[in-house]
Amino acid sequence: MDTPFDSFSFVTEYCQKNGIMGKEPEINDTINRLRAIQNNSIGVITLAEDLDIDSVTEIFIRINSKGVVLS
Repeated sequence: MDTPFDSFSFVTEYCQKNGIMGKEPEINDTINRLRAIQNNSIGVITLAEDLDIDSVTEIFIRINSKGVVLS
């Protein structure tokens, strides 16, 4: 999905190749939501390499308790 990307042509061709005509609006909405992912911000937390597991666990517990779920 490099820029410029023509979602109309992509969806039309996709539907024709897969025999699913009539689903174009739904597929186009899905493609547009997928493309919007590139505009989302992703938070990054960098921790020192020498932290022990207990310290890292404590950091995750503190951040998660503030309502920001991390994995």
